[in-house]
Amino acid sequence: MASNHLTYSLSHSTGGRVLALPVGSQRHLVTDVDGDGTNDIVLPVCRPKGTCAVASEIRLSYNRQRPLCSSDGEGGGLGCRAHDDTCVSDYGYLLDPLDCEV
Repeated sequence: MASNHLTYSLSHSTGGRVLALPVGSQRHLVTDVDGDGTNDIVLPVCRPKGTCAVASEIRLSYNRQRPLCSSDGEGGGLGCRAHDDTCVSDYGYLLDPLDCEV
């Protein structure tokens, strides 16, 4: 039986973040949906499997991290990170629950 959770972790010591998957979840895609420089999760949902007669949805989980600084050094209330710091871990990141429908 397949797991109904996704676990993402920056390192083994942080414990990661767990996302509950809705019934009918298909293979997920990790990509930058909103163009903010962080990878979000796209999840197709189909119920029942094969026909999608009950549900045919795309769900998103946005990755919330410290934003990139603009050219004038401003980046928002969370503080910002320089453009050359995009690979620096942000251990305070959040993933939106997958219950938000698009």
